[in-house]
Amino acid sequence: MLEKLRIKIKPCSDPILLATLNKSVQQLHHQLYPHEFKAFNLAEIELAMKQLLANSNAFALLAEVDEVAAGYLIYFVKERPESAFQFAKKTILIDQISVEPQFRKKGIANLLLGEVRTRAHALGINELQLDFWDNNQLAREFFSAAGFSSFKHHMKLTLEA
Repeated sequence: MLEKLRIKIKPCSDPILLATLNKSVQQLHHQLYPHEFKAFNLAEIELAMKQLLANSNAFALLAEVDEVAAGYLIYFVKERPESAFQFAKKTILIDQISVEPQFRKKGIANLLLGEVRTRAHALGINELQLDFWDNNQLAREFFSAAGFSSFKHHMKLTLEA
């Protein structure tokens, strides 16, 4: 049986903390897709987090377990104007989510998603979107269990040099 943890979800604007928490997910992506993802570099990721958080539509949430940083989620509020092809739409795009390995399987990612759901409802938004890389089986299983389903497929063709 899982122990009862004191988990707190709160807004976060600390790019150094977010960059540090990015390490495990960046390493996983680099391991799965070494030609797509760079090895973790704290200084570069910190700068990227600063730039990301400077976007007025970007928001970060921090999960703490007994006041120890355990994970984070970054999302964007996206607005698509109406066009001749599509209706106007406001969505939340979950850009990043990561839970430190020692805190996984304790409900933290579900609590982060729950907070995003609450924020979406408060904004009158009824759709969350995200993507993940095909070989990330953990992500596929988690997001499917959380109720997400596929709605669009990206494909690629790599051309010879």
